[in-house]
Amino acid sequence: MIALKILKRCSSKDCQTSLLMSLVYQQKIARRKYQPTLSLPVRSISVRSCLPQASCPHFDPSPAVRLRQILATTNKTSFEPYARAMAASVEGLASSKYVFVSAVSSNHYNELQALVENVQKHVFPRLKNFTFVIFDIGLTPNEHQQMQQLCQCSIVHFPFARLPDFVKQLYCYTWKPPIIQALIVKSEFLIWMDASIRWSKDAPLRDLFSRAAQQGLQLGLNPLGSSIAIRTSNLTFTFYGDQPCQYDPHGEVTGGFGVYHNEPFVRVAILEPWVTCAFDRGCMCVPRFAEMLNCRLAPPRPYGLCHRFDQSSLGIIVSKLFKERTTSLLQLPGHRAVKVARRKFVKWLGT
Repeated sequence: MIALKILKRCSSKDCQTSLLMSLVYQQKIARRKYQPTLSLPVRSISVRSCLPQASCPHFDPSPAVRLRQILATTNKTSFEPYARAMAASVEGLASSKYVFVSAVSSNHYNELQALVENVQKHVFPRLKNFTFVIFDIGLTPNEHQQMQQLCQCSIVHFPFARLPDFVKQLYCYTWKPPIIQALIVKSEFLIWMDASIRWSKDAPLRDLFSRAAQQGLQLGLNPLGSSIAIRTSNLTFTFYGDQPCQYDPHGEVTGGFGVYHNEPFVRVAILEPWVTCAFDRGCMCVPRFAEMLNCRLAPPRPYGLCHRFDQSSLGIIVSKLFKERTTSLLQLPGHRAVKVARRKFVKWLGT
């Protein structure tokens, strides 16, 4: 058994063995039951690659080594004081089997109203034992009060004052992974939804949660088919000890929707590295981030063309752990429960 150097909270051999076996198990399940018949639609790079493809390093074939490499990143930044601040912000919330969560500032307030209407109509009537939580990351006092009165949810003020200053840069999305980490312990399934997410009226909820329980999480696939290598800052790859060319064949996962199963593998091997990146000044909220918001589709499309923040980091983690079997974590045709409807507004609350 390969010894894994990871955080003290998982220093015992039993814990390390459990994590490794969880990863191996999930890969076996992916290969046996949910291996899709289609490949990821990735628009690969054609110019200005970081290395000739023949000399680009490959992922280590050993799941144990790849897991060790991901876990090693959690030693780069101490996030525990910030995790305690996040835990304190949700201390009064009850635990439920399903915890649905989103976050909103004033510029997405009307968009979130459409999400609230959507989940109350198509999802909540079909479930029992659920909680709906919205984090206020920049509402006006009037918007906060109105949402509190009418959303049938709990609204939590995000504790910006107790976190690094750069977390206040909302377009870096560093606030998202800590929210998920803080709330997953209060759930069996943590469901993250951006304000633009819309559930279908016949969403296959049973299948979605069954897949999440078996695989650990379920995410969305970017329909544009862009490569992680193109839409991620080189600094983020450096944080994870990788090179962009290693991710050229890997399509982006989406950060706007995810179902996270409350289990050791997800909490330690997915969320802790993700949160560590969020609180590391050079990983998720990279310098000059505002210049990397535009991800054009027309060529040329070099590595590091733009940056997708939380989405880039999450894509690196799951692609490294699961490689070609990352598709087992994605909503693919026949399993889609939600769609993205950006700039689709409903002025519903209070009307």
